[in-house]
Amino acid sequence: MTNHIHNTNRPHSNRIIVLLAATFICAAAFGAKTQFDNPLPEPQIPPYSVSITDFDGKGDGITDNTASFSKAFAHLRQHGGGHLNVPAGIWLTGPISLESHVNLHLEEGCMLYFSDNIDDYPLFKWDVIGNSAYECISPISAFDKHDISITGTGSIDGRGQAWRPVKKAKLTDGEWKNLCAGGVLAQDGKTWYPSEAVRDFSNERLGSIPHDSITMTDIVSDAITIDFYYGIKGSTGHTEVSESTPVLDSITINGVLCSGARRAIWINGLPEMPAKNIIVSNSTFTSDNGAKIRNVCGITLDNVVLNHRNGRRIVLENATGFNER
Repeated sequence: MTNHIHNTNRPHSNRIIVLLAATFICAAAFGAKTQFDNPLPEPQIPPYSVSITDFDGKGDGITDNTASFSKAFAHLRQHGGGHLNVPAGIWLTGPISLESHVNLHLEEGCMLYFSDNIDDYPLFKWDVIGNSAYECISPISAFDKHDISITGTGSIDGRGQAWRPVKKAKLTDGEWKNLCAGGVLAQDGKTWYPSEAVRDFSNERLGSIPHDSITMTDIVSDAITIDFYYGIKGSTGHTEVSESTPVLDSITINGVLCSGARRAIWINGLPEMPAKNIIVSNSTFTSDNGAKIRNVCGITLDNVVLNHRNGRRIVLENATGFNER
């Protein structure tokens, strides 16, 4: 594992940004070009080096090393940056906050083993492009920092199972009874959550975040993908909408210039819970196929040019409130 993090100002939103980001990820994976292809400069890390063991860290899988990591990063900050080496072992810790000009190096046999205690990751409120949002603190974060890298062949276990809701239909009666000894249930009693905070966070509305000025070329799939369909493997159906299903609402996309894609736009809500209030404006797409919009209530294409080669320009299925101007 050799990864680099650059100019990290705040944790990434897990909402609709991910849906657009997936397009860029797929494009990069298959050789497509975007405006982000220019290589980023290597982070500037001083040669100074310390070990987590210098700060009383213990990789025994039992000792909480949160304070040790905090002390180590504070020490490196005071020295203008450097390398924090984490040797082989299981390093139990709560969330850690990286510093500028610092490299976190995970040696062979090292595992960062993050706490599964939800209380270690409090929720906080912040603004995403003028829109309020709630996030829990990430296992690894960096606020207003720069020149950061994470390297090495070690591994990171974020203990994600502590955050996942579980549906009653997926467990036996005995497993469900044991699970319900802790946590909280949805109002319909069919979904279990680790805590009230996770339940409330899971029910957050997706959307209310504008996306502006995006340039892309040679996209192998859809230039814009907003797909909220929960398919069941091996079935033509989809999972039942429940209290845990997020709401896709109020998405604004402006200023997209796409030269080359299989399809310009693919928007797909759920039959029982359509995507709502979507606006695509001031955008031009050159693609094989035009736009397909399904399970949507309220969508506006404002000054959108679709230079498509095949089929119909726009295909609507179970879509109401369509406006084009």
